[in-house]
Amino acid sequence: MVEAPPPVVALIGFKRSKMALVGRMGVLVIRDGTVRVLGRKGSVPLDAAVGALTARLTKTGSVELAADGQSMVIYGVADLGNVHQELQQIIIDESHGAELIGPAPTGVLGVYSLKAVTGPAKISRALTEALHARGAGQG
Repeated sequence: MVEAPPPVVALIGFKRSKMALVGRMGVLVIRDGTVRVLGRKGSVPLDAAVGALTARLTKTGSVELAADGQSMVIYGVADLGNVHQELQQIIIDESHGAELIGPAPTGVLGVYSLKAVTGPAKISRALTEALHARGAGQG
């Protein structure tokens, strides 16, 4: 019997367009064949089946996700310094039994260890690998 990979939780920055100068912060959750980006105030900017997505690591060290003609650029966040408390709480809530990529707030009780990656580019690479391992296509 093949064991499914564990869920993934990561703090990310994201924007809807490559050309956008600034983005927002959110929490990427890969669980039960679904990729979701959870934002503040209950927003869900992305909710898609992992198999319907393609993920591509760009030259700038971000990840371009595409599905059904829509795209989103996500990038790793390496510091919890300016992260809103609501996003930290989402990480804590979603981390039970998950693999954590990037920084994690105090109180996270994931079953799997935090991936030892530092720097946004390494976090983005780890996110791309996690997406591909769970069924996202090569972009």
